Amino acid sequence: MTEGFGEAFPNDDPATLVIDDAMNVSAFGGCNRFRGQLQPSGLGLAFPENMAGTMMACPDEIEAQERRFLEALAQVSDYVRYGAGLVIEDFDGRVVLHFFETPE
Repeated sequence: MTEGFGEAFPNDDPATLVIDDAMNVSAFGGCNRFRGQLQPSGLGLAFPENMAGTMMACPDEIEAQERRFLEALAQVSDYVRYGAGLVIEDFDGRVVLHFFETPE
């Protein structure tokens, strides 16, 4: 992830998001890893409210950004894919997260 709510991600190890063909979600929030199942919704798509995750001790700044990242996922209703970019929008069409695809 390069941006969350219009702000650059503050960590050298940015958040990541992977969605496989079976709609399984795996995410890295900057310190912890999370897993869940993406849910289709009447408005587009929905991330699970409670994803399973590791519980590492994180620096306060990274922990706060990670919480904002998870809160942003809970607000997602749609996305726009453009080339290597992915913009995730909330119910009002506002961009909440911005990702760039990177080779594994």
